[in-house]
Amino acid sequence: MKLLLGFQQPNKGSLHYLDDSRTPFAPGEVKLSYVPQQVRLFSLTIRENILLGRSITSQQYEKVLKQTDLWDFIESLPKKDETKILSSNAGNLSSGQIQKIGVARALVQNTSFILFDEPTANLDDQSANDFERTIKELPVAAIMITHRAMQNTSEMRHYEIEDGTIKLKQSR
Repeated sequence: MKLLLGFQQPNKGSLHYLDDSRTPFAPGEVKLSYVPQQVRLFSLTIRENILLGRSITSQQYEKVLKQTDLWDFIESLPKKDETKILSSNAGNLSSGQIQKIGVARALVQNTSFILFDEPTANLDDQSANDFERTIKELPVAAIMITHRAMQNTSEMRHYEIEDGTIKLKQSR
């Protein structure tokens, strides 16, 4: 993960990000967002927790909420996205909703890739399946580091680290 985030350099070889046609991105062109296993929320409104001071249009904001499957949930709240998150442990939100807020934050950054660290570790099976469906529909590349086998991932590429080497795992 440290290599992907650029916090560490490879001991040997190099790391390249490729587009769909396997052409390397130019240096500085890659915009990578990180969603940790435990998304940290602040005692602010849902909107403030998603934007974290960034400015986007209301159309862009609505699109992000729909892409992350948060729109219906937020629209059902009496104060909508002005609902205040009660504490840093977000006692008034489910684990799945918290993860989706993390994804929305990443999308607001206009990113090329989103790197997820154990995104379904704290979710029940239904929430994990819902989250996986959301990830598959995102308009950016998702890189997930996980120990939990994912369901319904036939069009995804799976890699495993074995003996210090990253290997493509055969499709199911």
